[in-house]
This record gives sequence, structure tokens and C-alpha cells, in this order.
Amino acid sequence: MDKLRAKRVRPWDSCDDVQELRRMLSEKDEELVQVLIEKEEQHKKLRQVQLLSDNPAGAASSTLSSKELEQSVKKMLSLIQKQINSQMVYQPSLKHGSAQLTAEVPNISEEMVKCILGADLLAKAKEAPKQLKVDASNEELEGIFGKRFYKRLRFGADLQLSDGLTFLFVKADNHLNVTGSYAMQK
Repeated sequence: MDKLRAKRVRPWDSCDDVQELRRMLSEKDEELVQVLIEKEEQHKKLRQVQLLSDNPAGAASSTLSSKELEQSVKKMLSLIQKQINSQMVYQPSLKHGSAQLTAEVPNISEEMVKCILGADLLAKAKEAPKQLKVDASNEELEGIFGKRFYKRLRFGADLQLSDGLTFLFVKADNHLNVTGSYAMQK
């Protein structure tokens, strides 16, 4: 052991390996700080989501102003539309049939669903103690969303909704489920 110390002529601090290790440690410390910051941001987002789930979207629609209610309805319609459009993709099986699609909106109040559907669809809705169900044709959907659901494919084909959409609101879960099917039209 003494022989090792005797051979060492310069201090450990001046050794290149030690300096490299210190540099690596400082980089790892910086990475750790960044990870801790990201973790705290994720905790904040999680708390916000938990607060929103405790107070479902539109739960206080009677206290919302008409402008806020209108914005909430537009946001929900946009959410449903994005989910449906993202599922409408070409599949080889569409040459001879159709494909199913579904959109879900959790934690939504019954009042908000009624605002989304509008008076015309509510008039033909089947309301039971546990659920609210309505079938909307493509023309009725155009009135709600302001445009048709379709995607243009290459070579002149389109993906279009087959028979409109079915809105099913489960009252116990405050969950809106929108289902339908689409097919390829040439």
C-alpha cells in the first residue's frame, strides 16, 4: 500500500479521470434537477385532472354564463369530432364492408350532453332512468357539428359515415359514448 502512495507524484485532484468523474457527476446532478422539475409539473397536472374529475365538465352549467356554456359545448363537439376523424382510416376490408368507430367523453354532465345534442335530437331521444340514447342521421350531425364527417382518399375515394352516429349517455358514470360505422365510397 505504501508503495502505491510513494509512486503517485501528483495529487488526485489533478488527475484527468477524477476531473472527468466530477464533470459527469455535475451533469447527472443537472439531469436529476430537471427530472424533479418535470415530476413536480406532472403532479400539478394530475391534481388539476383530479379536481376536474371531482367537478365534471359542465356540472355547474346553470352557474355558467351563456358564453362560457357555448365555449364548453364547442370544445366538447371538437373533442368528439377529433376522436372520430382520427379513427377514420383506410383499411383493405373497407373495399367490401364497413368499420366501427367510437368516441368517448368521460365526466360530462347530463345538462352538457343535452346542450350538445340540441332540442331537435332531444325530442327523439330515448331517455331511461339510467341512460339517454339518441340516433343521429348524417344530416342531423351536419347541423350539430357544422360539417360532414368524411375523409378524402387518393384516387377519388372517400371515407364517410354509413348511418350517422349513436349517442349513449350513461347517467351513473357521467360518460358519453358515441358510436358509428364508416365505409369507403367511390
